[in-house]
Amino acid sequence: MGFVQAIVEQILARAGHVGKSNPGLYFAAPVCNQGFGCQSAILQDNAGMNPPIYSNWGGRVRYNITPALSVQAGVWRSNPAFPFTNGWEWTDSVPDSNTWLANIVYRTTYQTDPYPKSYELLFYHNTAAQTDPFTLATHKGTSGMYAGGRQVVFRPDGGRSGASDPTAFSVFGSLTTSFDAHASTGLAMTGIAGVMVEAPFRSRPHDSYALSFNWATLTPNEQAYLKQQNLAAGGTGYTVGRTQFGLKLDANIAVSRSIVLSPYVMRTWNTSTWGNPAYAGTPKNGYVAGILASVFFDKMLGLTDH
Repeated sequence: MGFVQAIVEQILARAGHVGKSNPGLYFAAPVCNQGFGCQSAILQDNAGMNPPIYSNWGGRVRYNITPALSVQAGVWRSNPAFPFTNGWEWTDSVPDSNTWLANIVYRTTYQTDPYPKSYELLFYHNTAAQTDPFTLATHKGTSGMYAGGRQVVFRPDGGRSGASDPTAFSVFGSLTTSFDAHASTGLAMTGIAGVMVEAPFRSRPHDSYALSFNWATLTPNEQAYLKQQNLAAGGTGYTVGRTQFGLKLDANIAVSRSIVLSPYVMRTWNTSTWGNPAYAGTPKNGYVAGILASVFFDKMLGLTDH
């Protein structure tokens, strides 16, 4: 995991670039324990920030006000064929749009701060045409914002300097909201809030565990659309509220110097039919579980010890 962090730090240290890349390397940095677990559907679908496997034409510039404080702006092409393409297409396969991004970031590390913190405020605008799911009215472009942060709040060692992987407790959270009540996706807000413990056992300095609360809220017109579609599919009436909730427990477990396992389990409530509006029944509360394996071939082949 240290190798990935070093690469990200090198990328973030650059003042700008032009070419094919993914905007997620520079904007809306994940604040939770498992980066894939707090990616907002609003940023992927409304803003058009395709997930990490997608490499699109774009560019950015950044200015460091202080070593910890920076401002940044960029623009990328967005591929609306996500997730039904492989992300490596050299040219556009379907009509796409531009994603404009601007943020301000304050970030410190253990090298300069015994209680590191990371805060980001991001604004986005995507130029794609939008169609209201309920009225079918169209308009050009959609905008919104993201705010996220993580802060170390307690260290059993009292904040001793020079410790590279100390046991630490952090709080984190992010909120993404759309300014467009008639966006095609029908998403109004997503959010996450939680607590994390890093290196809970000194014999395992690279393990981490977290407990988080997640939610997603639909627009009023998306809610009306789901009710309409439920009846059209033969349902007896859609009674689910606009906001879906989830409580999640996850971990990163270093099996070896080159393999990290990331299991998770989440309990959901008030599950909606967003993504499957033609379902005639009423969704039930439930559980979701999974595990991600990260294999660092550079370490496995002895190419790096970081």
